Amino acid sequence: MPSYTLLPKQQEFLHADPDVTLDIAIYQGGFGSGKTWVGSLLGVLLALKYPGILGLVCAKTYPMVRDTTLRTYKEHLDLMGVSYELKSEHQNGHMVFSNGSEILFRGLDNHEKIKSLNLGFVQV
Repeated sequence: MPSYTLLPKQQEFLHADPDVTLDIAIYQGGFGSGKTWVGSLLGVLLALKYPGILGLVCAKTYPMVRDTTLRTYKEHLDLMGVSYELKSEHQNGHMVFSNGSEILFRGLDNHEKIKSLNLGFVQV
């Protein structure tokens, strides 16, 4: 695994106290504060740690999630040397890992398409 240099708040976000049960973890900040970068790293780590997990990554529209967050996911995975299969359709992206984990990339412009998913994590 590559060596990452994390900002203190990113480190706190990624390494929450294991004795605390979290339903929601929030990393907020201004432009350039590393929200997409650390959120993508967390999504990759969850997909690798929990075989078969289903994650959902969203933005206002699919082009927004495709052009920002999906690109960052691929950068992390390529840097880590993790193989994955990326399936893309007109308004959907779908990443599949060898351990059975999957990550869906969707726009929120049609929220009806994501209402009944049984998810292990969500990144917005």
